[in-house]
This record gives sequence, C-alpha cells and structure tokens, in this order.
Amino acid sequence: MKSASYSVLAEAREKMGISQTELARRAHITQQQVSKIENGVNSNVITLLRLCRALSLTCRLNRAA
Repeated sequence: MKSASYSVLAEAREKMGISQTELARRAHITQQQVSKIENGVNSNVITLLRLCRALSLTCRLNRAA
C-alpha cells in the first residue's frame, strides 16, 4: 500500500512539471530510487531529505508512538 507521505513527493514533482529523471538529477540520486520512494517501496532519511530539498518541501520527522 502506498503511503500518503510518499504520494506527497510525487504530487509535488508533478505540480512542478518535472520528470522522475529530472528530480533524481536535482536530488543527486537515481531515477530508480525516486520511483521506489514515490511508490513506498524503499526510503531512508537522507534520500528523503534530498528529495524534499530538490522539491522545496519542508520535511518533518515525528517520533513513533
């Protein structure tokens, strides 16, 4: 199941009118990593921060309950 958190990244990218390849270039990661993250398959904090920075998004981490 796709997490709402990850769909925000795809929506922001689409709103900016850029491809996964372009976002990957801006975030210094691979297009495959972008695809996996947007689909909730794979992520880590550093990569998420890179994507948020490339999309001009603020990233907030919350402690698990």
